[in-house]
Amino acid sequence: MRRLRLPLLAALAAVVPVVVLAGCGTGAGGDTTPSVPPLRLVTILPTPNGLTDATPGRPAGAAQVQETLLGHPDAAIAKQLTEVGLAEAATRTWTGRGGRSLVVVVARYPDHDTALSIGADAAEELLRRGGASAWTPQEIGGSRGARAGSGADAAAALSFAVGDVSLFARSEGGLPDDVVETAVARLATALGAQPK
Repeated sequence: MRRLRLPLLAALAAVVPVVVLAGCGTGAGGDTTPSVPPLRLVTILPTPNGLTDATPGRPAGAAQVQETLLGHPDAAIAKQLTEVGLAEAATRTWTGRGGRSLVVVVARYPDHDTALSIGADAAEELLRRGGASAWTPQEIGGSRGARAGSGADAAAALSFAVGDVSLFARSEGGLPDDVVETAVARLATALGAQPK
């Protein structure tokens, strides 16, 4: 399996081999999932309390996926997403007062391992912040995530793979963790997975 590394500070990211931990995400039904378009998936999510749609669901190419995953553009990483086989994808963004935001990315890749790795790497970018820790909510077993900061500076990111589809959500600005959990769980359920 190949794993996409998404370092914030590196000029070029490298694709390196890793061992995937058993139980991360679900390969239910093999490596492919029901053919639900990512755009349809992101549009099923309700707007969380206190937020408004900043960017309604939209189809996304590699550059938009990369920027939404990490929060800043990086052409080298966007190119890698294309090289590892990013197929169709969609993003959606909500914002609120005090810098609050929630972003989601749903993207289809060639196989489960790639979908799992890319989402996990993006979620783990939060570990680069001071006081960050890994996070796997009990309600979404097999997910990969991280939390950082506290109060109005709190951020959380969570990823889960269902077959060949990567589901990702990230909050900034002190949103409660359950906002991120709920978004990922609803997306997984819509694909027929039971994330608990």
